[in-house]
Amino acid sequence: MPSHIKGYLQETTVHGFRYVVEGRTVAERTAWVVAILIAFAYASVLVHSAIKEAEENPVVTSVEMAGMCSENMYKFNS
Repeated sequence: MPSHIKGYLQETTVHGFRYVVEGRTVAERTAWVVAILIAFAYASVLVHSAIKEAEENPVVTSVEMAGMCSENMYKFNS
C-alpha cells in the first residue's frame, strides 16, 4: 500500500478506516474492510433509491406573482 494512502488512513477521522491499517490481526483488518465496503454499498443503494424516487415523483413548486407584475406598474405619464 502506498505510504500516502496508509498515512491518510492512519490519520483520518472517518470511523473504521484507521483500523484497516492499524488492526491487531489480519482477521480484524479484513473485517473492517468488509464492514466499510458493506457500508458504502448500502449508502449507494440508498442514494440510488432516493434519485429514482425523485425522478419518478418530482416536486413542482410554483409561485403566483399576482399584483407584483401588473401592467400598470411600469406605465409612465408622458
